[in-house]
Amino acid sequence: MAPRPAGRGRLLPGRPGVFALSLVLLSDYLPWYRNDTGSRITVHSLLTHTSGVPDFFPRLDRDKRFHADPKEFVLKYCSEDLEFEPGSEFGYSNSGYFILGAVIEEVTGSAFEEVLQAEILDRVGMTNTGVDDAERVLARRATGYQRASLFRYDNGGYLDYSVVYAAGAVYSTALDLYLWDRALDGNVLLSEESRLAMFTPHHHIGDGRAAAAYGWIVGVDDECVPGRELRVASKTGSLNGFHTLMSRYMDDDHLVVLLSNADMTCLHEIRDNLIRVLYGAPYVVPVELIATSLYRIINRDGIDAAILYFHDQHPETDDGYQLQEGELNGLGYELLREGRIAEAIEIFKLNVEAFPSSANCFDSLGEAYLAAGEVELAERSYETALELDSDSASASQALQMIRCMR
Repeated sequence: MAPRPAGRGRLLPGRPGVFALSLVLLSDYLPWYRNDTGSRITVHSLLTHTSGVPDFFPRLDRDKRFHADPKEFVLKYCSEDLEFEPGSEFGYSNSGYFILGAVIEEVTGSAFEEVLQAEILDRVGMTNTGVDDAERVLARRATGYQRASLFRYDNGGYLDYSVVYAAGAVYSTALDLYLWDRALDGNVLLSEESRLAMFTPHHHIGDGRAAAAYGWIVGVDDECVPGRELRVASKTGSLNGFHTLMSRYMDDDHLVVLLSNADMTCLHEIRDNLIRVLYGAPYVVPVELIATSLYRIINRDGIDAAILYFHDQHPETDDGYQLQEGELNGLGYELLREGRIAEAIEIFKLNVEAFPSSANCFDSLGEAYLAAGEVELAERSYETALELDSDSASASQALQMIRCMR
């Protein structure tokens, strides 16, 4: 590898051998980066999501379909004005890790993928991990799915992984991630000093119960296991239908890896229940959403049978499951989307019955009545929505439209 540029780093006081990344400036590594901000951003702040560089991903839109050159991408998408002074706040930013990938290439003179392969994957034996691209053929490659409604998934959509790059364009398996976890606790990848720096709480987040480390969020879990405080380091990820969670329980050397190819998966709840099982603590048995059961019954036995089932099950199952108004609303809109207007009306009526103080429930029922041509019933529903929430713009607009129709 090429030597590091002469920077401002020095050894951390009291931690011999640990490079003071908090003193190394981005401009020391990327001379082509804008100097007014690069001279204030440290490598430490990039690693801990405290750099203030805005996250590029929400702004990509259709640009996520093009093949990106790292330097050109950094200059176009990762060089905007800072959202806050570096080191002063926590703000998760894919831009920071994209920039770090460019730093690796600048320092080593090699592509990020090549460095990852040589310095980590080959040394650990992670044969099913690498930087992904759309053209590469991978055996047993999973497809990502995004929830289009409560009952339907769509394909995750095309993404050129070069626009994700060092911020998350890596594919892997649970077994490979286990090998990586084992390597983190040995001397294959990191010295003891570097490992300490990686998992040290560097910047507290929110109420201070969690903190940003290098690539991890660290904290204490005092809820899953009664009487125990479990030190845990976690990393989550979400991209075009994929959702992941990796948690290291530091004191007892436990690892949980959850990989899902469907977004909106409740991975934290799954992890917490796995930990409860592991420690012999009381756990919660997952139950099917009432709306999911109703949808199946409607398709099999009809709407009347579904209504009977609802009245038998609501408001709480034996397992302690409680209905949320968004469930039936989602079911009603799915039925509307399928053109099953009469059935949708009955579901929205159930939701109004269950949540009589919700303006949104009456608003949705009004929309279904309008779709059925029941204008007077729609008007009454919208009027009730406005009585419950005088600021409801959708109900107000719908009433204006109805009255203009007369």
